[in-house]
Amino acid sequence: MIKLGVTSLKTIYGAYLKNILLVEDTKEIYQMVLQSVSDIGEVTWAKCINEAATLINKKEFNLLILDVELPDGNGIEFCSSIQSTHPHVPIFFLTSHTNLNEKSEAFTAGADSYITKPFTPPELRARILAIDDASANLTLLGKFLGK
Repeated sequence: MIKLGVTSLKTIYGAYLKNILLVEDTKEIYQMVLQSVSDIGEVTWAKCINEAATLINKKEFNLLILDVELPDGNGIEFCSSIQSTHPHVPIFFLTSHTNLNEKSEAFTAGADSYITKPFTPPELRARILAIDDASANLTLLGKFLGK
């Protein structure tokens, strides 16, 4: 088994692969997300939609992780709003909502992944790396096709 350290991952994926915006009102979840991705990305934490909207206008993010239920609104509606202005940014939901209709609404709004709580840090990490693998493959395909 090959064990890659932070330096090796940065070499493979580039210096800090992700600027991640986590929109979540629970500190424990923030800490778990940080544990999941600390060596592949930098996490900015917003505790509500208004704070997230302000941050999105100030900084470029290449991954958003949203909860459905937030103190000042609905994450699915926020996802739809973000997709209209930042369609290239992948959006993951990390939520305790397990209702199939809500999952469907989230994907219709533009979600790329939907993870239910409780979650494990390795699962979140694997999903983030999978999205990056898909993105890298599209970039290589574009170069191959001359685009």
